[in-house]
Amino acid sequence: MVGRNGRKALQTLEIAVKNTMRIVLPILACWLAAIPMGQVAQAGDNLDSMRRWQQRVQRASIVGQQSVVGIGSLRREPIGSGVIVSADGLVLTAAHVTAELAPKPGDPLVVYLPSGKRLSARALGREMARDAAMIKIDVPAGMKLPYARLLQDGTPKEGDWTITIGHTSGFQPDRAAPVRVGRVLQNEHAKTAGGFLYTDGTLAGGDSGGGLFNLDGRLVGIHSQIGTTLLENMHIPLEAFRAHWASLRVGNITEEVRPLIHIAPRGAETDFAEIDPMLEEIMRLFPDGKAPRFMMLPVRPGAPPPREAKEFGGLLAVVKPVAAKAARATVTFYQHDNANKPIALGTTVTEDGLVLTKASEVMGRKLNARLGSGRIVKGRVVGVLASTDLALVRLDANRLPFVRFSEFDAPLGSFFCAPAADGSILSIGVKAVKSRRIDARQAGYLGVMIEDEAAGGVRITQVLPGSPAESAGLKEDDVIRRVDRLIIGDTDDLMRAIGDVRPGFSVDLRYIRGGKYLLEKVRLANRADADVDELVMNISEFMGGDLSAHRSHYPAVIQHDLTLKPNQCGGPLVDLEGRVVGINIARAGRTKTYAVPGSVVADLLNNKSIWSKPEE
Repeated sequence: MVGRNGRKALQTLEIAVKNTMRIVLPILACWLAAIPMGQVAQAGDNLDSMRRWQQRVQRASIVGQQSVVGIGSLRREPIGSGVIVSADGLVLTAAHVTAELAPKPGDPLVVYLPSGKRLSARALGREMARDAAMIKIDVPAGMKLPYARLLQDGTPKEGDWTITIGHTSGFQPDRAAPVRVGRVLQNEHAKTAGGFLYTDGTLAGGDSGGGLFNLDGRLVGIHSQIGTTLLENMHIPLEAFRAHWASLRVGNITEEVRPLIHIAPRGAETDFAEIDPMLEEIMRLFPDGKAPRFMMLPVRPGAPPPREAKEFGGLLAVVKPVAAKAARATVTFYQHDNANKPIALGTTVTEDGLVLTKASEVMGRKLNARLGSGRIVKGRVVGVLASTDLALVRLDANRLPFVRFSEFDAPLGSFFCAPAADGSILSIGVKAVKSRRIDARQAGYLGVMIEDEAAGGVRITQVLPGSPAESAGLKEDDVIRRVDRLIIGDTDDLMRAIGDVRPGFSVDLRYIRGGKYLLEKVRLANRADADVDELVMNISEFMGGDLSAHRSHYPAVIQHDLTLKPNQCGGPLVDLEGRVVGINIARAGRTKTYAVPGSVVADLLNNKSIWSKPEE
């Protein structure tokens, strides 16, 4: 929904969105980041070995996070990342980052340390063919900089575990560079790798130039770019820097860009003009498009995956018993008339059938819930807490397994898993940053062009394709007179009424069509997803799956890198000791999912007076 001033921009929305992927893919290199690791460290044998592996991830995450910086200029906020690799302030980064910020050697830059302190720096050389670049920090006298140590011998091999660290979405003062885990899928020697290291440690905008570390905390690569799936995260191998080290240090620039290997797509309906060999392999191995993280890919095109490769590297079998108790307390919610389309998970919190879930997915719907036993029962929303997007649902059942929430504050790099109601494990990952507040950055979106109606109200002049308004059946010339209990007098009233509602929640819309008053309940989308400029800036966050409509405005969240779907939110987040440390509340981006911490949930459950009753 926009006023007349925004009409021209939104009229071009459909065309812009269709073209965005073609425009942005070649430039995404300027936004991303990641790199591979060294020793193979299998953790799937038993729980004890996985705990030891977790300790290595925790230690390496702290070391790596201290050395990863944000890179901006005197005129621009940080758009990329870098890794300090020497005490005198030498930084490795991606060439497309420095080319964007400092075209000439010696041009000034600004480096943002993890503490938030800003230091002046200058560009050195870059080698565009390998996307490798260096910059130099002007280190103040007496200041000691933390720096990463480089992997000295060998190159990362397929199956090696990696830790991905970079300033996803740009440097943020309230958050260190997020940590993610993954494995090397292919190294630069593979025919399909095109000179890059491929991992499934997810990257997005702002990661470019950040570091890929092994489990010893040694730097093994620098983040470069991504593809369209979660398995396509490309990193510059250290060899690319070593081969040009002296030249880069003295400020030489090689602008010649080596063309990447591409192949023609299959079928006339392919969205992109060309796709790379890695994507072709993924399409071949996973024709349904469901390529899991932590699945090794073949080194040669056309070959089967390695025989020893298992989804999550064998971790599923280890984690499944740990999460079994929480899984039995997990339910799956459906709209009552569609048992084949789950809308959210829920976490049972009392024996007599009280369940917590994601409010914006269940509000205004008639609910059925499938228990872990397979039994279907009815449910109704009995309480809502909009500040955390949580809802309490009462099931028509009792003597149910339920969870108790732990207030344990897991360290950075701790492993989590998300169980499903059937006992399976939906995803495994790590805690990415310290728990923090997520401020409101999104508003509700209806998706109509409007103008003032002389007799009062707002007339719809156009319904945008794919919008909530179109889904609700609104049409051109409908006159909106009321949103919930608010009378709509003009366009400002409507824009304010819709903007004040959080994405994913519904409003009752009263309107006139052909002289008749009609009522329609409309579930609002996220305005950020419909804004052309914001979509272009954050397109990488959408490359890897759908996002939750409501994914901001939380008093506290645990951010982790588990790759859940929006309809898999509402279930428990479990650590390696079987503690329920939170409730997954939003799929927030390609690299991140949010959970409400267990300590917060426990406090909310103990204070029933703050829960509002849903309107009938």
